[in-house]
Amino acid sequence: MNPKHILLPTDLSEISLRPLEHNPELFEGRQVTLLSVVPNFPVLAPASPFAPPVDSPDLGPRMESAREGLKAIADRFPANADVRTEAIAERDSGPAIAHWARDNDVDLIVVSTHGRTGFRRRTLGSVAESVLRHSTVPVLAFPEKENQK
Repeated sequence: MNPKHILLPTDLSEISLRPLEHNPELFEGRQVTLLSVVPNFPVLAPASPFAPPVDSPDLGPRMESAREGLKAIADRFPANADVRTEAIAERDSGPAIAHWARDNDVDLIVVSTHGRTGFRRRTLGSVAESVLRHSTVPVLAFPEKENQK
């Protein structure tokens, strides 16, 4: 496989950037899109119960913060990588990442797992697992911990 366009979804945490830290050569000479999915839980207007839901009131500042974080991360890629940034607002990150990849001609999604188990995984979910379930393009997952020999 020789992907031309790689999608690296990130929650702007260092854990989500593990693929870049451990394998920067994966991104050399390729188009890379850094994607941040900003959680958006639409709310109902209190005075208008029949009005359609509207975006969270703080969505604008959170989107701007995500865009700024993505720009800072883009500088960490190899110089010959064509890095682009994208922030989108969605309720559910996993399907949003998979659909964005499908709709934007991505050849490979590279995700990092946070390694949550038990109650935390049940309550917070696994974005990486959701991406795997919904994706129509190959997904490369980087586990939380490196294998110890």
